[in-house]
Amino acid sequence: GYGETAALEGNRFSNLAYVARLELAPFGPLGKGLPDLDKGGFRGGLGGAVYYDDGKSVTTFGYEIDLLVKVAGLHLCAELIHDSSSPASDPTTTGTLPTDTSRLTFAGEVGYVILAEQLGVTVRAELVDDDVDLDDNGDQLVLTGGVQYWFQRHHLAATLEYTHRAELEGLELDNDSLLLQLQLQL
Repeated sequence: GYGETAALEGNRFSNLAYVARLELAPFGPLGKGLPDLDKGGFRGGLGGAVYYDDGKSVTTFGYEIDLLVKVAGLHLCAELIHDSSSPASDPTTTGTLPTDTSRLTFAGEVGYVILAEQLGVTVRAELVDDDVDLDDNGDQLVLTGGVQYWFQRHHLAATLEYTHRAELEGLELDNDSLLLQLQLQL
């Protein structure tokens, strides 16, 4: 089964993990969050990250590339995430990962702030493949549309969104959702 490790136990169950990220914003600071609450001028940024964890049971390598553009209340972002994991020949826990696994996700989002600092709409699409070697229910197209109301900029917001999940292989599941959430960020 799954063996959870607590943060207080340090790296007892794995070796060191390495993470690096590089961001470029040649047109000036992008500002906080995805929405362009100020409806400002053109800003664009490109980022990327790598992750490597040589764990005692699983070795994982992953990378991520993202693009964000903001202009006049409009935001456009795209992200590609890929990782691959391999089980150790002599794992320290059981049932972790039976074979090499490679995962891939692409996400894109477009949003617009209708009323500066108050009301916005967003549409997001994600293509998810939790194992590129298998055609199964883990291959999904996820479409989300929502409306956001900011009470206090990025600090307090309410969001209503509808998410449709389409399994591209395997069984079609009834797993769409309508979500109302209140977000508080300090």
